[in-house]
Parts: sequence; structure tokens; C-alpha cells
Amino acid sequence: MWPSIGGTPINEFQTEGYFSMAFPILFPTGAAYFNGTQMNGITAGHYFTHLMKYDDRRFAKLPRFRFFALHTEIRWRANATGQVYKRQHPGEAHLTVDDLRDMISCEGERFSNKVVHYGASLRGTRQYWFRERNHLIAMIDTQGLSTIFFTHSAADPQWPELANLICPEDLAGSFPHVHGLAWLPNALNVEHLLSSQPDLVESTKQQIIEYADNIISTINPAVLPDGSNFSDAPPPTVDPHICNKPYSEVTDFEEDLTDLIATCQQHTCCSESYCFRTRNGKQEFRFGFPKNLKAQTTINITEEEPVILTACNDGMLNSFNPIQITSWHANVDMQYIVSRNRVVQYCTMYVTKSETRSQSLRDTFTNIACSLKEGNRSLKAVQKLLINCFGDRDFLTQETCHLLLQLPLYKASRSFINLSLDGSREVQNNTHEGERVTAHSVLNHYTSHPTTSQFNSITLLDFICQYTVLKELSNEPKMRSKEVIV
Repeated sequence: MWPSIGGTPINEFQTEGYFSMAFPILFPTGAAYFNGTQMNGITAGHYFTHLMKYDDRRFAKLPRFRFFALHTEIRWRANATGQVYKRQHPGEAHLTVDDLRDMISCEGERFSNKVVHYGASLRGTRQYWFRERNHLIAMIDTQGLSTIFFTHSAADPQWPELANLICPEDLAGSFPHVHGLAWLPNALNVEHLLSSQPDLVESTKQQIIEYADNIISTINPAVLPDGSNFSDAPPPTVDPHICNKPYSEVTDFEEDLTDLIATCQQHTCCSESYCFRTRNGKQEFRFGFPKNLKAQTTINITEEEPVILTACNDGMLNSFNPIQITSWHANVDMQYIVSRNRVVQYCTMYVTKSETRSQSLRDTFTNIACSLKEGNRSLKAVQKLLINCFGDRDFLTQETCHLLLQLPLYKASRSFINLSLDGSREVQNNTHEGERVTAHSVLNHYTSHPTTSQFNSITLLDFICQYTVLKELSNEPKMRSKEVIV
């Protein structure tokens, strides 16, 4: 049936077959319609993942459908999460539109903060990324400082197979980056840099400098000792592009490294809108370029924190590891960590940098409360707040497809457990009539552990770290096979 056209939006939960109405070439028979509710164990996420992987690729090839699919799934997931919030906060279910409008003040902001906290379970939201940032910081507090922070950039314009799939408007924006922390074996204890013993500080400096020089470089092999280049001409354009050259075809690794550095690591293409910022009325580089030239790596200990400055013969060169860049064959970055403040800054800057809030929660709540109609209950406001968690920024094509394909947004060598000491418990989404709505908390399992010598003297933290708990309290905890961060 062809859709009717008018000024009133259709109800996606009551209009059967509206997918085929909007995309008749994708659903020519009107079959395989999904109405947003779980059917036979198939969720909206499973449904859209299946369509994106469909054999003839018609769903993945249509640019508008991927964004339609993501926005549809976002609304459905936000509505389901709103139901979870309602079940865990039954005392707020009776709030009317007038009650919500009376809360337009600090009270409304507190209400909004409670609601958007549930956005941490919605992948891609600001709350999700802040939770992952907190996991990283907890890992640092538990495992000690990481050795390096690294970045792998996606050379999308140089990989033609991928560039052909990217919308032209995305080519003008930023591309995805892979950011990571690594704990390397035999790394030095940087905490000794803050020791009160001068001899220990100096010996630690020299050991760290020697270790760092073996893994990180800001030396351009094309720069002569007098500071000039072998050639002032830009690197020749080769076909295929150096980033697209198959690794199996590389015969001279030193030449390949030199070409990669000249092509990918030098900061040469500056634009005022991207590379500069204005501070105190003056323009300056955002990324610290040009760097100071240094013959040797040094560590300066200021009143605030230690700072490592690597040997550098090219002020416009990004730091790298030779094996890293020749393996990745695109732009990279690597920083040696000597300060907790610096690594927390990295986590804050890079893990959450794409998440920009367009307006405050108070303003958001005010707009939502004023838009509600008489008869709406608090659930409507909750669902709109959760949808807003997604709506405060744009999603590029790559991230959209990543979310639809349910690919992991992060990977870690440790598992994480959130311990809540306020008595709150996790709400189970997929429950049936008569089943428990809330899961047993870790505290419930700890206080109900078996009364044997194995458990009598165990602390709460040790219990969480060493044992995994099953669904029912009567089941005996099992030893963990993998270390966790609490």
C-alpha cells in the first residue's frame, strides 16, 4: 500500500508495513516487517544487523536506509530503557504533566540526571563513553600507569574500496580513530620520578629515556644533520598510494618507512578552521606544532608532573613507532606515559571527544516538559530524555554501520564490574509475568555465600574479584578464570 502524504507523522508502532512504504525498492513484497517488539527472541538489533548483511547488499548500499535504521533502533531502545526506568522507580510513574512542569528548576535537573544515567546502557551515547572512560581510569588505578597511549587513524581517502562507500558529506568530516592504552612488559616504574631521593630520580630518568627511545621516535630519516631535507620537493605521488600498497609488495623496508613518514606523519596541510585556535587574541597551533627540535630525549619534572620530550629533528612530525607505522600503513601516534594526569587527560580527550552537548540538561528537560500534552505521564518525559542522549550529536557513516552491525566499540584485556553500595539492583529487561524484575546484587550474593571455611573470612572486594556469581542465590559461586576490575 502506498503511504498517504500529510503533515501528521505516522505512528511507527501502529502503522503496519511502513518500512515497505518508505522503502518500496528494499521491501518489494512487503515481507519481513518488524514492528519494534521482540518476536521469537529476535530483537531490533538482530533484525537490522541481518538486513545490513543481506546477501544482495541492497540495504547496506542505500545511504538513507542506514541512518533510518539507526534512528529507528535508537528510539525503540530508548523506549525500552524508559520502561526499565519506570519499573525501577515506580514512585515517579504517577507524575503528571503539571508535576513535571513544576519541576523546571534544579529539581528537574536532578530528575534528568537520574534518567540519563540509564543512557550508559545505550551504545554510542555520551553516558556510554563516560562509563568506558571511567573503566579505563579504574584499570589504571588498579594495574598502575600504562606504558604508552597510541592512536591508529583510518586512511579512508587512500583506501579506494572503503572511500567509494563513504558519503561525500562524510569526507569533509572527521574519520574514526583507534585509541588505546598498552601496558608493556619490563616498563619502568615512573612513580620513582617523584621520589625524594635525587639518585633514584636520576637513574629512573636515564632508564626511562633509554626504554622510550627504543619504542618511540620523532626522527625523520629524510632530514639531514643541518636540518635541511634531502629534497625540498613534496613526496612523489605513487600509484597505488603508499597507504594502499600491499605489505607483500614492500621490498625495501627503510624506503617504505621513509615514504610513510613523509606522507602520513608530517603535519603539512593546515587549515585555519581545523589546525588553529585563538587564545588571548592570538592564533596558535592546536596540536603543539611546530615542536622544539632536540638532539636528545629529556624528562623535565615540573611542580605539577613529569613531562617527557623525545629527541626531534622535524618540528612538524608526529611521534610514531617504526613497526607500528609500517604495519598499519597510515597515520599513527604514540606517546610514552610518565604522568597519571596526562593519561587521564588522554582518556577524557579521546574517549569522549566526539560527544558534545548542545544544551544543558536543565534546558533539555524544560523543552521536553513544555512539549508534553495533557494526559502524558512521566514515562513520556523519560523516553524523550533518553532519545535526546543520542540526538545531541551527528553520527558519521562509519559509526552508524558499526552500531548497526553490533560490532564492539572497545576491547579490553580485563573485565569490569560496577559495584553499587547504595542498595540499587539491576533491572532485567527480558522478564515474563510473575518473574523477578530486579537481579540479585553482588551484595546479595556476598551476604548469602556458603558458610564454609573457604568463604567465612573473605572480604567483599576479594569475593567480587575471585568469584563469579550465578543468577540464583542458592547456586555456589564459581572461581573466575579471568581477572576483573571493580
